[in-house]
Amino acid sequence: MLPRVTRHASEPDGVGGLSALASGLVPAILLPPPRRVSWGRDRLHLSSGAAVVIGPGVPEAVARLLIQRVHNHYQVDFVDDLGARTTTITLAIEAGAAPAQGYRLTIGADGVHIVGADVDGVCNGAHTLWQLMSQEGLTVPHGEVHDWPALAMRGVMLDISRDRTPTLDTLYELVELVSTWKINQLQLYTEHTFAYRNHPAATLARQPITGAELRDLDDYCAARNIELVPNQATFGHMWRWLRLPEYRHLAECPDGFDWMLGRTSQPFSLAPLHPGSLDLAADLVGEQQQFVRSRRVNVNCDETWDVGQGASAEASRQTGAAAVYADYLSALVDRVDADEVQFWGDVLGHSPQLVADLPERAVPLLWQYEASANWDERIGVLSGSNRRFVVCPGTSSWSSIGGRVANMRANVLEAALAAERHGAAGMLVADWGDGGHWQQYPVRLPGLLMAACQAWSPGVPVDLAAGLDATAFFDPLGLTGALLCELGEVVAPVVNGSLLWWSYAAKGALVDEPGRAAQALDLAERADHLATRAARLEPNVRHADRLRGEVELAALMLAEGGRRLAAMCGTGTFGALDELIERYTVAWNLRDRPDGLDDSTAKLRGEQPLHELLDPVSTERLLRRFVR
Repeated sequence: MLPRVTRHASEPDGVGGLSALASGLVPAILLPPPRRVSWGRDRLHLSSGAAVVIGPGVPEAVARLLIQRVHNHYQVDFVDDLGARTTTITLAIEAGAAPAQGYRLTIGADGVHIVGADVDGVCNGAHTLWQLMSQEGLTVPHGEVHDWPALAMRGVMLDISRDRTPTLDTLYELVELVSTWKINQLQLYTEHTFAYRNHPAATLARQPITGAELRDLDDYCAARNIELVPNQATFGHMWRWLRLPEYRHLAECPDGFDWMLGRTSQPFSLAPLHPGSLDLAADLVGEQQQFVRSRRVNVNCDETWDVGQGASAEASRQTGAAAVYADYLSALVDRVDADEVQFWGDVLGHSPQLVADLPERAVPLLWQYEASANWDERIGVLSGSNRRFVVCPGTSSWSSIGGRVANMRANVLEAALAAERHGAAGMLVADWGDGGHWQQYPVRLPGLLMAACQAWSPGVPVDLAAGLDATAFFDPLGLTGALLCELGEVVAPVVNGSLLWWSYAAKGALVDEPGRAAQALDLAERADHLATRAARLEPNVRHADRLRGEVELAALMLAEGGRRLAAMCGTGTFGALDELIERYTVAWNLRDRPDGLDDSTAKLRGEQPLHELLDPVSTERLLRRFVR
């Protein structure tokens, strides 16, 4: 049983001040890097018996989380007996202590004082204190940290619909980590992986995320000052629904359509003019909403490539497909009971007037995932509309196996700088799972850490390797973070991915490219070397063996991808994948639900296309284009 938290009516101000503290080196790696830090020579020991005291307006959950973290990590219990206390940690709200969500953390002989500008600020200060204690132990340096964020919303979106759906424990683990990086919003991109009460035929997963699980996750997030925002596909990317007899009549193009790589036989988007489409979309959003606190939702509505080619063809000829799209979106926003309705801004990216005419509650999510992205141009579509918007870079983990660290760094950095420059409401970093979701759990972490730091303080320098070792892996040798970042450099880059990932789709030698083949074999050799190093990693975390295995597996998959790329270019042969897939299956079952594993491994074997709209002919055409 954890101790109770004492609420104290009057708080010492605990201000101290930078002039009273000796300047020195930062003893721990605090992330995001604080704006103002000063450390002294003396130290404060926080022993068992220390009391956590909260002031008016501070939720008890903030103190309880800190107490729980100390208890779990150090087996030390803080108490609420103020008369017998050895020292105190006080949590208070003080108007003007910092800008919104900011805080002042002061450590001195009289204890620890966290003064937040608001509740969010107190939470952020408590996260910083825990980062300090997790690295320094319970003897922390005297000093002061004064900090606040540039962007109010700092979010993470995880794809849980492209084959890989994580277990609740995996989600808990990630939420606990990113909360210490001061991420304050989480979304789970959902196409079909929720247990819909009103649509059992469409719940194809054997172990979907249930309403009870979503409620538990919402509680877990709320205790860490993270808002869990419902996320549901409601327009495009509905192919799993529309191929079912119960929903086929709602398809814009039930028999397929023409798109960028040719003709596809797959339905994809809901028919915007069919009244049943709105009914279904609003119902799906509502099914998730009842289990969470948030008054925001994300209805997605991206990549509606087929709209205007089928049921809405005549209307699109008269007004344009973008106007048909905007009418559907506006009607959906009106139907959804939420204070804010987010949607991906790609379809209306060249229609500023249509964006301006949307309901006020509609908030566009402006996404671009390449280092070369022109954010000023993308944001320019909102010029003069006075509309709230969110910038959305990516982790660059998907379609790559080991990540694309250089691309990710530039993409996230430029997005954050543009967000601050143009007054964005926040930044949401996307972690997609295209084509089988082959990237292992830790591959996303460099991107999530980079996004957390840049959203807090755009332009701040970040040593990702050292930061991951200090705050995620607790690696005393400082090797895990560096190796993970090196994996993200084993890339044969193409748009939105790497040829090492695409090589698994190849059936045989497609081109004769000696130079490309030599490059591929060099990448394979580098990846093999990384796999050898990964087997010797010693992160100091729970399930260290699992983490080590995931990093090693990512390296082995990159190495095989390099050899397969060489074979595509006429050098060598395609090897068997049985042993690799066996290891892949073991790793999957430690983190994720069994649903989707068969599809994911079928894609690895080349037995299924890497995208729902691809077929063998269009896949080979795309591969030939990429290689050349």
